[in-house]
Amino acid sequence: MLLKLVNIKKSFGEGEARVEVLKGIDLEIKKGEYISLVGPSGSGKSTLMYLMGLLDKPSSGEIFIEGRSVVNLNDEEISALRNRFIGFVFQQFNLIPKLTVFENVILPYVYSREKGKDIKKRAEELLTYLGIWEKRNNYPNELSGGQQQRTAIARALIMEPELILADEPTGNLDTKTGGEIIKILEELNKKGKTVIIVTHDPSIAKRAKRRIKIKDGKIYE
Repeated sequence: MLLKLVNIKKSFGEGEARVEVLKGIDLEIKKGEYISLVGPSGSGKSTLMYLMGLLDKPSSGEIFIEGRSVVNLNDEEISALRNRFIGFVFQQFNLIPKLTVFENVILPYVYSREKGKDIKKRAEELLTYLGIWEKRNNYPNELSGGQQQRTAIARALIMEPELILADEPTGNLDTKTGGEIIKILEELNKKGKTVIIVTHDPSIAKRAKRRIKIKDGKIYE
């Protein structure tokens, strides 16, 4: 089992202002799955993605990655595991404006402090595969939305993660460009990557091999 969540609860605030966002989530993700995570606004789907991506910690419950519980790891251990194991693709791209495309892509490797990988060759392969190698010296504001998202995908893949989490990856793109991005994610899944897409778009959700629906902080389908 690649990822397992057991009775995950998440709340924000204290006392009367406390809001329970996730109300006991049990979920198992197998290696190589292609999943869409859907639900109305405020249902808890983005909160769940943040927990699966180790960007936040649950209020209670257990998260297992490849059989190992991660809820008691310290921040440094969590960061190292997240950097190696998970690649993120966000709606807002989250590229650093002052870095070139190439520099943005290799950033996870720089943070990892790993040695010995031919990271320049890996970046060239990814940018060529995604059709933006010629844009490697450009800055994010010199790119179209689709090119920025392709850069974000290259960055997500640079550490060769097992899991790709995409949060509304087509939200800021036109229909044609969004379709191209979804095809890239589907191709990556065919190559063995586990892909989870958070989306409110039914046409994108139904293309996944498995759909998980969330409502009021619980999985209901």
